[in-house]
Amino acid sequence: MHYFEYFSRKDVQQIHGASLKILEETGVNCGYEPALEVLGDAGCKIEGERVYFSPELIEEMVAKAPSEFTLYARNPEKNVTIGGDHIAFIPCYGPPIVTDLDRGRRSSILEDYQNFVKLSYLSQALDITGGMMAEPGDVPIERRNSEMMYASMKYSDKPFMGGAIGAEAARETIEMACLVFGSKTELAKKPPFISLLCSLTPLAMMTGCSVQ
Repeated sequence: MHYFEYFSRKDVQQIHGASLKILEETGVNCGYEPALEVLGDAGCKIEGERVYFSPELIEEMVAKAPSEFTLYARNPEKNVTIGGDHIAFIPCYGPPIVTDLDRGRRSSILEDYQNFVKLSYLSQALDITGGMMAEPGDVPIERRNSEMMYASMKYSDKPFMGGAIGAEAARETIEMACLVFGSKTELAKKPPFISLLCSLTPLAMMTGCSVQ
């Protein structure tokens, strides 16, 4: 495969070196106490909510990450490989407003989310069912994640995005997926969903947004 490269190898190394220097000397804010404990135990220097990462620790952790992995769909024909030379396509994330020909521009509801799940299921261009493809504003916040996860597993047999808005949503996603795909052990062997972690500017990590 021919790659289009924005930066030369020398440029990439320069950016990487500058990133390591910032992480070691300036650090990153993290206000989530359990994460601070884990990072401290791993050897990071902690000052209040500021975390400093040594280049050696970063290089060690990066080396442990696989170059690619598989998301296992309810329909095995729709398994998705992440990484390597593979590209996976997924719907957009998080819009609170939708537009359709019948009702025009309006606040999104659960029905919209369900319809987007069905559309992503039918699409030959999309590999993964989205996460919060439309914010279901008609569902109470404490039940919103469970309704979206239920729709993602009911109306699509592709891999999907798991809940990431807080540790509880992440745990809820895992527990619901266990009912469909098997035990937590099975999920660890053949993960059917993926989630995300967010950085915040300047130099901060979003706190408490996921569990591993």
